[in-house]
Amino acid sequence: MATLHSTLQAAPVSLTYVLTLPTLLSAIATISLSLFIVPLLSYRIKAYRKKFSYDKKVRFNIIPGAILHTIIVCTLIFIALLTGSVSIWESLAESKSPIGFITMQISAGFFFGDMMVYLGQKPLRDIKTLLHHAASLFSILLILLYEGRWMILVLARVSTEISTPFVHLRWILAETNESKNSPLSVFTAIGMTTTFLLFRVLAVPAMWLLVYLIELEETGMNTYFPSASKWFAYVMMGILDLLNTYWSYKVVRGFVKWIKTAFSSSEDKKD
Repeated sequence: MATLHSTLQAAPVSLTYVLTLPTLLSAIATISLSLFIVPLLSYRIKAYRKKFSYDKKVRFNIIPGAILHTIIVCTLIFIALLTGSVSIWESLAESKSPIGFITMQISAGFFFGDMMVYLGQKPLRDIKTLLHHAASLFSILLILLYEGRWMILVLARVSTEISTPFVHLRWILAETNESKNSPLSVFTAIGMTTTFLLFRVLAVPAMWLLVYLIELEETGMNTYFPSASKWFAYVMMGILDLLNTYWSYKVVRGFVKWIKTAFSSSEDKKD
């Protein structure tokens, strides 16, 4: 047993995948969109100028960057799976992909840039969102530091961002007084509730099952994830799961309220 233990080595650590051009460009693009590009373009929209208060304008300015991030990373994850660039059939712990690295680097840059925007804008200083961004950023950086070990788990986590566009679109529709019965409102409400429940709540057991399977696989490998780093990753995942559960509760409660309002509105029209 001593001989076996002596042959084990900690997974290699390197800054090669952490300090990268995609990370830097993603952070710069996120900050530029929220602070300069979106405010400049949005000011031409009448509803933006007249209906939105300063606080709501600040909130609106971060939305395009968040949606763009979701579209890019979810598309890259889909391409990686479709092309076999990353495969769950090879190794759950060590399966790595060039597309996967770029996806994580873009996400790291986005979460860092978005955190800077949140911290720099008083109306955005929401502790829950900052905690979510910090947990996401540190989790991604940890995996990049260990040269992509556990990449599949991180990509699975990043894919939960698929609900983000619906969340932001729902806010825009509410603030612009869009009818709750309009096709766009109905589509957004159903999409937000469905994606939140599927990807941020119901997928949680599958995420932790994946962790368990990775742990089993690592028992037969010559390299391992150091305990301190592993438990740090577990804590970050736990924080994300708690936040997503809380937000999902609010989403479902809002959906039920929306159904009741829409139903009573349609009944009033009949009368």
